[in-house]
Amino acid sequence: MKNWTKDWMNRVSKSYTPIEFETAWGRTALLSKNHERTDLEPILFIPGFRTCGIFWDINGNLSSLYDNYRIYLLDVLGQPGLSHTEAPKVRPLDYGLWLQEVIETLGLSSVNIAGVSFGGFLIFKLAQVNNSLIKRAFVCNPVGLKMIRYTWPILFYNAKPYVIRNRASLSEFLDKIIINDPSLLEGEQREAIVDFLENTIRYDKLKTQYPYRFGNKELRALEAETHFILDAEDTFIDQVATEKRARKILPNLKGVHHISNIGHGLEFAEAPITIMKGIMEG
Repeated sequence: MKNWTKDWMNRVSKSYTPIEFETAWGRTALLSKNHERTDLEPILFIPGFRTCGIFWDINGNLSSLYDNYRIYLLDVLGQPGLSHTEAPKVRPLDYGLWLQEVIETLGLSSVNIAGVSFGGFLIFKLAQVNNSLIKRAFVCNPVGLKMIRYTWPILFYNAKPYVIRNRASLSEFLDKIIINDPSLLEGEQREAIVDFLENTIRYDKLKTQYPYRFGNKELRALEAETHFILDAEDTFIDQVATEKRARKILPNLKGVHHISNIGHGLEFAEAPITIMKGIMEG
């Protein structure tokens, strides 16, 4: 799987510079832009479950950040990508401790962090370990405040690619579960994502535990400036209920920004990046 993943990333990496280093939890891989430009503000992007860091820029949505930010696209431990295939347990603080080590190894005293779905979940894990490392948190369609809906359509379209292993079933999964507008992923970008999913199912044995519903105390640990970016039409997770819980519990929620007709996969759209950039630039 790793050799295939390297080939795949070479096709879609958009001239990012790879960074790899050892951590207490295993080898960690990132893609970076402007890492040496210490005068630029850093932003760390954490992907969702069964994806890798470059998903955030598969459509070139980060291009407006290329010149004026240090960009880091993280491959999460235990997920498809180039980081170590073994994963920490989800309920303890290990993922938060790992993220702390990643940020410190990169030489960052604090960083803007954007996480989508499981990536949003991991932001809360970091906050429980070292909130001071988070300059701003951009939490996008997260899991953890509310859990995945287990409806028959979700179960069916999730299971179908494992039973009927063809590209049509994978493309259908994208359109029925991940994005509401098929035009978000077209042409080469769609083919690249289908390639990734196809080979993940074929070769990769995920060793990451599934996320769980956070307790109120765990959520309150995120004391840094926090912005939620949500699509109420997310098929996968009830983000209306997510917003309601976030407004009730989070101590420093500065805003909830609504997006429509994208669905769960906010990393495939430009609108979240436009929101983040506007906030970071005041």
